[in-house]
Amino acid sequence: AVLIPRLLPPASLKSKSLVAFLEELTACQLLSRLCNVISSPDVVNKIMIELIMPAKPVKPLDKPSLPVPILSSFARSSKLNSALRLPLPQLLASSDTLFSFMQFMKGEGTVNILQFSLTVEDLNKRCAKPEIPRAEAQNILREAKSLYDTYFSPTAWDKIRMDETVVNDLKDAVEALDANDTEQGLIKLQQSTPLLKAYEHVYKMMTEIYCPLFHQSDEYYEMLCGSRLPSRAKPAPKGRSKNRNVFKRLGNRIKDRFQQDRGKESKMPDPDAMLDSNEPPKSLSVPPALLQVSR
Repeated sequence: AVLIPRLLPPASLKSKSLVAFLEELTACQLLSRLCNVISSPDVVNKIMIELIMPAKPVKPLDKPSLPVPILSSFARSSKLNSALRLPLPQLLASSDTLFSFMQFMKGEGTVNILQFSLTVEDLNKRCAKPEIPRAEAQNILREAKSLYDTYFSPTAWDKIRMDETVVNDLKDAVEALDANDTEQGLIKLQQSTPLLKAYEHVYKMMTEIYCPLFHQSDEYYEMLCGSRLPSRAKPAPKGRSKNRNVFKRLGNRIKDRFQQDRGKESKMPDPDAMLDSNEPPKSLSVPPALLQVSR
C-alpha cells in the first residue's frame, strides 16, 4: 500500500484492478520469495557469521584485467528513436502539441517550469533582433528582472527549486540590469551565465523526466489518435430474448389458469343452503324419492 503509490503515476492509481494486480504480484512474486530466502537456514547462518565475526574481504592475488573496448561498447544500451514519440523541441514548436504538453504539466503541478522555459526563449528571440526600439528594450529588461521574483524568490508562488549558488548569481545579475541604459542591459542579459544555467537546468528536467512521462499519458494519446470512443452497451444475445418470451407466455398461461379456477370456485353452491332449502339447485338433478323423504 505504501510502495505502489510511489512507483505508479497518479493517473494509474485510479484503476482499482491495476492496483490490486500489482499488490498481488508484489506480495506473491517478491515478498514471498524474499521471506523464503531469508528464512533459509544457510542464509541465517551466513548472517549470524557476518554479524559475529566481521572479516575484511580478501584481496585478489591476480591483477585486474584491462577492459575490452569491444565489450564495453557492446554493453551500452542503444536508444532507438521512435516516430511516435516526439522530442521536446518538436513539442514546443507547434501550438497544438504545446497545448497538450501544457495540459499535462498542469496535471503534474509543474507548469511553472514550462512557463519559465518559454519566457527565457521569448526573451532571447526578442534580444536577437538587429534593431530594438527603446520602449521594447525597457520592457525586455523589466521582464528579465521579474523572472527572479516570479520563479526563484523565497516568497514566490511558482518557485523552481535550484542550486542556491545559481539562484544568488541570477539575483545579482538581474539586479545589475539598468532599464535606462538599454544597450548595455541587453548585452548583459544575452551574456548572463546564471540565466543560461537556470534555463539549461529546467530544459534538462523537461527532457529527461517530464517528456517521457508525457509520452505515456492520456493527453499524448489524445493528441495523436483523438479522443477515445465512448463505451457502448453490448446488445443482449438473441437466444436470451427468445427464452424470455417463452417464460413470459408460460407465466401468462399459468395466471389465466388460476383465474379460471377461482371463477369456478365462486360459482359452486353452498352445501348448507342446499340442505335448508326444499328445492334442489338447478345445476343438480335429485330423484323424487329423496324429495319425499326430506319433506
